[in-house]
Amino acid sequence: MRFCYQLGPGQIDLSLRALLGMPGVLTEEPRQVALALDWFGGLDFVDALHLAASPDAERFVTFDRRLIRRAAAIAGPAVEAP
Repeated sequence: MRFCYQLGPGQIDLSLRALLGMPGVLTEEPRQVALALDWFGGLDFVDALHLAASPDAERFVTFDRRLIRRAAAIAGPAVEAP
């Protein structure tokens, strides 16, 4: 949405919430998606969704330095470099 439609994070957040709130639209893990949307402001949505899907992980390992830095501000699993 960001690249194809030139939408900012706020517009993407509103669009996803509107889409997911429509009758007949279901998601596999609504709590994880809701948590990812809450974290989306400080993280990319896909990164937030991966972290939200890993609530019991002791740590989340990534080469993405930006994700490591930004994830420090959320209450998800510890994110670190290998």
